[in-house]
Amino acid sequence: QDYHNFGPRLGFAYTLNDRTVLRGGYGIFYFLDYGGINNQLGEQAPFGGSNDYLASNGYCITFTGQLNQPTVSTANDYNCSGYTSPSTVAYGASGATGAALPARGYVNFNPAKPPAGTSMIAVNPNNETSMVQEWNLQVERQFGSNNVLNLAYVGTRGSRLSTYYPYNINQFNTGVQNFPGMGSLNYNDYNGISNYNGLQVHAEHRTENGLVGTVSYAWSHTLDDSPGAFQSQTAALYYDPMAGYGNSSQDQRQVFSSSILYLLPFGRGQRFGNSVSRPVDWLIGGWQTSIIALLQSGTPVDLSTGQDAPGNRPDLVGSISYPKATSGNAGAYWFNPAAFANPPTVASAACGCTVYTRLGTLGRDQIVGPGYRAVNFSVQKNLHLAEGYTLELHGDAFNLLNTPEFTNPNGSMTSSQFGQIEGTQVYSNREIQLAARFTF
Repeated sequence: QDYHNFGPRLGFAYTLNDRTVLRGGYGIFYFLDYGGINNQLGEQAPFGGSNDYLASNGYCITFTGQLNQPTVSTANDYNCSGYTSPSTVAYGASGATGAALPARGYVNFNPAKPPAGTSMIAVNPNNETSMVQEWNLQVERQFGSNNVLNLAYVGTRGSRLSTYYPYNINQFNTGVQNFPGMGSLNYNDYNGISNYNGLQVHAEHRTENGLVGTVSYAWSHTLDDSPGAFQSQTAALYYDPMAGYGNSSQDQRQVFSSSILYLLPFGRGQRFGNSVSRPVDWLIGGWQTSIIALLQSGTPVDLSTGQDAPGNRPDLVGSISYPKATSGNAGAYWFNPAAFANPPTVASAACGCTVYTRLGTLGRDQIVGPGYRAVNFSVQKNLHLAEGYTLELHGDAFNLLNTPEFTNPNGSMTSSQFGQIEGTQVYSNREIQLAARFTF
């Protein structure tokens, strides 16, 4: 328990005149952000986790698994004959040249000296509960008897956000690891921050004949240095968190939606057929239809060099431009890939690999993917069977026009499709559903 998590909420509403209201509020909220089961200490070795057996650690691995003898009887089988490096190779419990592959699990686990290649989880013991501050100021104005307009400024600031860092990376320029011979070390630190500022506009029109129309628009910008417990970023540096401060992966600059709901004026209690019999009302009455239009700008893409160590973003060597091709054909790019280059590298004796000398000059999440457009349509029939008993029949079409919702472009420089759209979002095609609901 943390008795320092003080969470006040303040709000006010002030009537400027009979048609205008000013409202505002501020609050501090706390939440737990542990992430998935694989991020919990319950998955830590020796209780869980994983271990890698690599040739560099003295194991000879084939397609058929770890060999239990230096050679096999069948000449066509895979074997380790001729294997010379490293000098000690593991064949089996009675192998002549090396140690056996360890038994499953962590037998006689020594936390001071875990087996080579063991992946671990680390948590900062001083982590504090994640916190978000929210505030808003809005003015609402009525125009005539049927129209309302609301203008609002909304802001949030998150702090102490749960962030996961690869702690055992090959360092820039040297390739040195904090714990050589170990596997990955997933370090959890509640040090992330986020900021959101947005202008939100909402207009609503209502009439007495059953017509309701709404229009909403949001213009906003979201920044953070922590993509959250369930996502990752290309270059998360535990020693320099602000190196990852940039557009949030959820950043959508513009969102527009509009809806129309219309209750058809037929049947009992309506303009036409007000006094018809109940069977006729079942036929002509209780119909309503609605349509919703959605327009959204795209979400950011965190580009990656896709090679060498540690994980890195590319250098920005030109202006970012968008041809916005979506075919996926050769030479058809969503963004211009020539604007990016691989940062300088150096051979590292510490890891026997090639490492980058520095972080790429491109910031995080600087490329924006395709937007989203969709029209949803619905027809509903309400059958008033008796007093207090109603059967609702629905027919709904999502993405009525079957507008493609493209995935974000490929962001890996080593891919032959770098900068190209590779497909559409799963389940984004038109969907039609029928439903019934009985209320009593």
